[in-house]
Amino acid sequence: YGHLVKLLRREPPLGGARAQRDDLEGMRALVDEVEGSYLFVQGPPGAGKTWTGARLITHLLARGKRIAVASQSHKAIHKLLSEVEAAAQEGGLTFRGLKKASSGNDESFYRSADNASGSEPQSDRDADEDGPIRNVTDADAFIEADEELFAGTAWLLTREELDGKLDYLFVDEAGQTSLADALALGTCARTIVLLGDPVQLAQVTQGVHPGDAGRSVLRHLLSERPTVAEDMGLFLERSFRMHPDVCEFISDVFYEGRLRSDDACARQGSSFGTGIRWLPVEHVGNSTSSEV
Repeated sequence: YGHLVKLLRREPPLGGARAQRDDLEGMRALVDEVEGSYLFVQGPPGAGKTWTGARLITHLLARGKRIAVASQSHKAIHKLLSEVEAAAQEGGLTFRGLKKASSGNDESFYRSADNASGSEPQSDRDADEDGPIRNVTDADAFIEADEELFAGTAWLLTREELDGKLDYLFVDEAGQTSLADALALGTCARTIVLLGDPVQLAQVTQGVHPGDAGRSVLRHLLSERPTVAEDMGLFLERSFRMHPDVCEFISDVFYEGRLRSDDACARQGSSFGTGIRWLPVEHVGNSTSSEV
């Protein structure tokens, strides 16, 4: 598990070489370069983390790599899988995938006519059985499966039978994944890609452990830094969601001034203007909340 040893020791994934890339083609080259190692992709709000992750996955699928997709929740997995299907359709890529699901609709991955939006039909009657990703309720079906993409939570991908079976593991919302869980998940593949942002979505379930053992995997890699260093991973530097007047404040306070707004966001506006306002509210006896 050389890739996990590097991650645990916080060794730069490329041996100290710069990992930061500015465009999608560069990011695709980067995910090739880290094969046998790990990659941390930090995506602040609206920076296109899911969009980018999906296109890294389809790039690898086109190269014949076998991919696993994991997250803390099925909802996050569904969102990334929907974008993977959209990216595959854009590029004319065909692949086959399996998604571990229970018999309940909340854990099944469904496709619909507006699949790219990430919406999920509400019943089996709406499922597109001809889509590239099939729901499977029996975890044993993954053991001898020859599909190119597997998707599921840690309950599936930490199974001993899947040890080393895949080339890349993508963990979405990895800021919510503990270091221990990430190491266990990583045994199913020879390369691990961590997508997330602990500033935006921190670890949900936390225990009391000695030292840094209780940290999320992303907080472990960041140590005391708010953003990933250029030799330690990839920082998505452009927000497609925030007006520059808002983005500048968020960038300076939380992201070391590295986050910038896409030019198109400058056209946003409201009747109150743009930027951040401070509005004091008088209240008494409500230290954490106010109905005003």
